[in-house]
Amino acid sequence: MAKAADKIKGSTRKSYGKITGTHLARAKEQGYTLTPKGLADYMRKLANSGTITKSSWYKLRCAIASTQDYGGYKDAADRLRALKFPEKATPKAKPRRAKIITDQDFKTLRDTVADKNDTITWAYLTLCRQLGCRPAEVQHVSELNGEFYVPSAKQRADGRGLDRFLTVDDPAALFEIRKAMGIVGSVEPLKRKTLHRVAQSRLNRTTAALWPRRERLPTLYTMRHQMGSDLKSSGLPPEEVAAVMGHQSTASASVYGYKVSGRGSVAVKPTEATVAKVRKVCPASSARFKKATHFKKAQFKP
Repeated sequence: MAKAADKIKGSTRKSYGKITGTHLARAKEQGYTLTPKGLADYMRKLANSGTITKSSWYKLRCAIASTQDYGGYKDAADRLRALKFPEKATPKAKPRRAKIITDQDFKTLRDTVADKNDTITWAYLTLCRQLGCRPAEVQHVSELNGEFYVPSAKQRADGRGLDRFLTVDDPAALFEIRKAMGIVGSVEPLKRKTLHRVAQSRLNRTTAALWPRRERLPTLYTMRHQMGSDLKSSGLPPEEVAAVMGHQSTASASVYGYKVSGRGSVAVKPTEATVAKVRKVCPASSARFKKATHFKKAQFKP
């Protein structure tokens, strides 16, 4: 019977081997023996250190266990796979992303990735900033008769997400959008599915190098938040703001951006047909809030 480790792809095994090598060296430096018990103790200590997220810990456990299994150390692999992230442990907090980016920072960021010849990240930054789309939507953006179609990555029957058609009246922005679409479109379709993760990973390294002392660094989603700020400060009706952001309800825009941080104008506008699909809903009276209130009343009814 083939071992589980034998089914791992070569690229994944290579990645696991690199991660494992780094942590085995750290474990040895910290006085842990490279035995089944020693490795398990190291993983327990790491889980309780507050320096690693829960998901990263499980990824590391999988990497070390698979590497040990592939090397013939089944006892160590089985012992590691039996470990669970402690319920009382305090995992490392995920870094908070910035919700604002100035024009100067955006220019610096995009110029930096351009200097690296990182066309993919440049394209994602451009489309997320100019169209306000979600990173996962970028690969599906298309143009039809001068209108840009952005299918929603979060469309649901409960009222979330909206496919939208957008127009752009700024020639410079229009040129950049089409150039970025050409870059994304040149990538093989199968590889496009995870392209936003590749772009975000590269962006993380770039922003950390550019602004090492900042607590909140820009992400691709920061571009969407900034679009929300720009829309709120532009004076557009709530229905148009929701339409550009890809929301079925005007209430959803409240979580994106700040009016005081906006530029006061936007180059993108939704089509009338897209705006017509938006519902004007007040957060306090939306169906989901009513449902929650009724549930609580029924729960405590004598």
